[in-house]
Amino acid sequence: MTIKLYEMDSYLKEFTATVVDCIQYKDKYGIILNKTAFAPAQGGQYADSGYINNLEVIDIVEENETIHHILNEPIQVGEEVRCMIDWDKRFDVMQQHTGQHILSRAIFNRLNLKTVSFHLGKYYSTIDLEKYVEDEESLWKVEEEANNIVYQNRMLKIIFLTKSELKDNPLIKNLRSNYTDDDIGEELIRIIYIDDYDVAFCCGTHVNYTGEIGLIKIVKNEHYKGKSRLYFLCGKRAFKYFQNYYLILNDVSRKFNISPDDISYKLEKLITDNKNLNKELKKIKTGYMDMLVENLYQDIVNMGKYKLLIRDFKDLEDKYLMPLGYKLIKKNPDLIALLYSVPSKTLIATIGDKVDKNFLYDLMIFKEERNLNGGGSKNFFKFVNLQRNDDKKAVIEFVIKRIKEER
Repeated sequence: MTIKLYEMDSYLKEFTATVVDCIQYKDKYGIILNKTAFAPAQGGQYADSGYINNLEVIDIVEENETIHHILNEPIQVGEEVRCMIDWDKRFDVMQQHTGQHILSRAIFNRLNLKTVSFHLGKYYSTIDLEKYVEDEESLWKVEEEANNIVYQNRMLKIIFLTKSELKDNPLIKNLRSNYTDDDIGEELIRIIYIDDYDVAFCCGTHVNYTGEIGLIKIVKNEHYKGKSRLYFLCGKRAFKYFQNYYLILNDVSRKFNISPDDISYKLEKLITDNKNLNKELKKIKTGYMDMLVENLYQDIVNMGKYKLLIRDFKDLEDKYLMPLGYKLIKKNPDLIALLYSVPSKTLIATIGDKVDKNFLYDLMIFKEERNLNGGGSKNFFKFVNLQRNDDKKAVIEFVIKRIKEER
């Protein structure tokens, strides 16, 4: 059994210990010390990292009350080693985890909802609630309470109680979660107590004073399996979040030559103006398409049973070819129109309703035999990425040949 120094002192950055065992752990080595300040992944937080005798600690794993320090190299049993915690990572975990305790308590106080799970991620932390929170404004009230606790710089205490002591302790009435005797073992129970605010069973690492968290910010309320999953940031993470958004707002403000306070108004105006412009553009496009259709009628060639139109467009994207083709075959149901967009290298075969329905199937067979990209249904067949000029030529020649077979 390893003595867990981190359970009493989260601020212990360096320590010496004795190697009591060194075992093969998968393809690495599990170093067991008589005592350790390295905390394993537990309580929603990830494991510590750092160095033992300048050897990188890859992972920390707890099995049967024994802590395994996973390294790439072995260390001799009995050797006294110098250990160093990755403090930046540890303190980040302490800020996020303590912030979670405060946030969960504020949610319980304000919304009467319990936290059912907590996960500390690399970029964001999340808590899952009992149900979905529809009222976003209530989460602002939760944030306000949580940050007030931070500003008040309340003390945290680590308390150890036995199972029998637990029942009579007045702190237990403030627990956010229910428990039964079956939930608790015979060993000492570790409790994190935030002065006159929150009580929770917890095995993780925490700050000594709430002021060290700096800031708590909820950044997203996600609908997850019918419940709320709240994404949040604390401490340095929250600072970097706002720093990044400041740069974004400052950049937008500079580009539009407005103050950050006017960005929302400016965006609303731009959205409204854009909608109006799109309406006008749609009218112009409709008029242009109608005019284009009238001009294209002059290029239609009578091929006997069917009519044929072949046209290249140097400035027209392929997204306009299908509506253009539809207008053409609407007035000419016996028309086959081959419309090619030069910028997109895309050819669309538009087939009127009076054309043999097998025509579309034959185009599919031709595409497969020629190893071309594309597909279609009903009145349209689209050949995409015609990189070679002879591919386009081959499509046109096949269509002409197929029409002649219908005479």
